Amino acid sequence: MSMKLAKQEGILCGISSGANVFAAVEVANRLGRGKRVVTVLPDTGERYLSMHKFFEY
Repeated sequence: MSMKLAKQEGILCGISSGANVFAAVEVANRLGRGKRVVTVLPDTGERYLSMHKFFEY
């Protein structure tokens, strides 16, 4: 999910943030339309920039 956020949304976040967004999307799908889900992105993806494999999609 971190790679998808970086490539599609321009949000450079870490693995923990990607996991949070993934869980939030799952919850949102279960709740259905018209509901709001809030999550926190607790880390940055800067430390993963040297890991080329991390950003291969």
